[in-house]
Amino acid sequence: MSDITVCNQRRHEVHQEIREKKKVTQQPTDEIMTCPFVMEELEGALKVMQNGRSPGPDNITNEMLAHLGFQAKRKILGLFNTSWKAGLVPSNWKKAILIPILKVGKPKNKGNNYRPISLTSCMCKLMERMINKRLVWYLEKQNILMDEHAGFRQFRSTEDQVAYIAQTIEDGYQRQQHTVTVWVDLEKAFDRRKKGLILQLMQAGVFHNMLKWIQNYLSQRTGRVNLQGRESRQAIFKDGVPQGGVLSPTLFLVFMNSIQNIIKPHVKAALYADDLALICSEDSCGTAQVRLQECLTLLEQWTDDWAMTVNAAKTTYSIFSLSTKIPNLRLRINNSLLEKENYPKHLGVTFDPRLTWCKQIETVQKNAVKRTLLLKELAGTSWGADMKLLKKTYAGYVRSVMEYGIAVWGTASKTNFQKIERVQNHSLRIMTGGIKSTPINSMESVTGLESLEDRRKKKIVCQYTKFQHLANHPMCKLITNNTRKRLKRTNFTASAQQIHKSLELPDLRPNTPLQSSIDWPPWNQQNQIEIVKDIDGVTSKKSMIKRELHCLTQNMLDKKYPSNYWIRAFTDGSASEAVRDGGGGVYIEWPDNSSSKISIPTGKYSTNYKAEAEALQEAAKVLVNSEASHHAKVVLLTDARLVLDALDSTKCPEVNALAQAITTLSLTASKLVLQWIPGHVDIFGNDVAD
Repeated sequence: MSDITVCNQRRHEVHQEIREKKKVTQQPTDEIMTCPFVMEELEGALKVMQNGRSPGPDNITNEMLAHLGFQAKRKILGLFNTSWKAGLVPSNWKKAILIPILKVGKPKNKGNNYRPISLTSCMCKLMERMINKRLVWYLEKQNILMDEHAGFRQFRSTEDQVAYIAQTIEDGYQRQQHTVTVWVDLEKAFDRRKKGLILQLMQAGVFHNMLKWIQNYLSQRTGRVNLQGRESRQAIFKDGVPQGGVLSPTLFLVFMNSIQNIIKPHVKAALYADDLALICSEDSCGTAQVRLQECLTLLEQWTDDWAMTVNAAKTTYSIFSLSTKIPNLRLRINNSLLEKENYPKHLGVTFDPRLTWCKQIETVQKNAVKRTLLLKELAGTSWGADMKLLKKTYAGYVRSVMEYGIAVWGTASKTNFQKIERVQNHSLRIMTGGIKSTPINSMESVTGLESLEDRRKKKIVCQYTKFQHLANHPMCKLITNNTRKRLKRTNFTASAQQIHKSLELPDLRPNTPLQSSIDWPPWNQQNQIEIVKDIDGVTSKKSMIKRELHCLTQNMLDKKYPSNYWIRAFTDGSASEAVRDGGGGVYIEWPDNSSSKISIPTGKYSTNYKAEAEALQEAAKVLVNSEASHHAKVVLLTDARLVLDALDSTKCPEVNALAQAITTLSLTASKLVLQWIPGHVDIFGNDVAD
């Protein structure tokens, strides 16, 4: 529970503003906040729930919910809608079992050294997931969240924030400026006052059922500590959001959103959850100090207003400059002078005053070398794990440590970067049994592993392209600024442009923005979209002869989707050598025995997967624009099972544009099915599309 106290005057102001907000009876977003949940939302939430998780006090597991039949799901949907309409959360859903986990390297005799893991109802988490999807859709669609906040948002990550800070510093070097960064530590950030959070939600435009449900969800929460099978007395949590709750990260985003009011001109902010960095680049450190002190004073007022606390002891500042004379600054918060930190660690990456990345590479190398000891234990000449298992262990346990943030700190000097490459080379020898004189490229060929340098280049280009497609991302503005290249320094933007030029890649400037899952409302799906990824009798394409596959597939088409009642759209796509000059084909059979053929290019640099997805998307667009498909039964037939898997998972952003096109088609068709069929088995429509 929080030990934060709020002055009576501020508490009265918050209560008064909440009462005034509640007088609002109609909002333009009533449908978002009030419409009942539909079965598609429940099915989508069930698909992303992870198995193997511990249940809450009711002992209902995710596996139980995932295996429910249709009638049981209807009952649960009815229960959820009753709770949603009334704005009431069952009391059992508000109970938690707290499991204390000792923090690494901490003594056992102090309670503060334990991290509580909260086990809550899986039923509640299921409904939270449905509400959270609507809330996120609303916040992103209305552009309510500040662009500088990267936590818990689609297409934004910790590595994005590291790249943003590093590029800002590098641009300062090019302009002969000093960059001062304040690393703010917000104490007990998740223990904010409930009333303050409710007011923030109302200011964001959240009302009606959604506001009532969230308000009730946050109230009267209780928990018991379970230690070695023994439970403590029940405690009541008055403040904060539920630890481990699905809604908690999004609610925290809303609460932190008003911090943008403290950001003044010439000062930039990088926020990830409660990790805040204030950045200012100026010709003199004194000017930067004045600007940052103004923000820190406003931050003090903001924390007082919203019952937050800045930990002055852990809040530090750093100066990034190529000058040999760097003064000490007098920055204050809560009447405490901030300490200077030369090697700050932010979001897992260690910065240094000149961005040589020596300290970061030293840390990464040390951690990676420790992890290679596991590979040694697993490997052996006559016993131990095989090559496949060793590769998986290396990729997931060792290489992942070396690749975090590599797009940024990988721009270090060749001598420094080689320290990391040596760790991979050592791992290759462990996996292959090669001696020191074995050529590196030979071991890479045997294991099928790319060099770290190649993976670094790939990651830089991917991240750079993503930034260019996100117009509101702070990095998009940085990489499009024409900062004069005064120094021959390698940085993220310069590396991306150099790689693009040397590999003769296509123009990285986007034609359209990156498709997001917010492009269509999660509840506005009037017709269920059925995805079928099998055919009765077809067990494995490899183990069956072509004639048998043809008969089973054709029989299925004739019985399930007769051509005189269904619009049948066959799609196919491919790329030369699976990587370039892609194209897609669509063949549509109409119920009046007519047909249509469409072919589309999918780009000079394409893949089979991309071509298949774009062919399906083109078919959906053609059918939407055709009056013949309105109120008709439509089946999209494809041999791309991976694309159907991606659509079914709801977690693959690369098919968001396709999902949007299919959703639009489902609103015009009376029924829509996506059916997998085996390719190259002499099915006429599939052959024509091919």
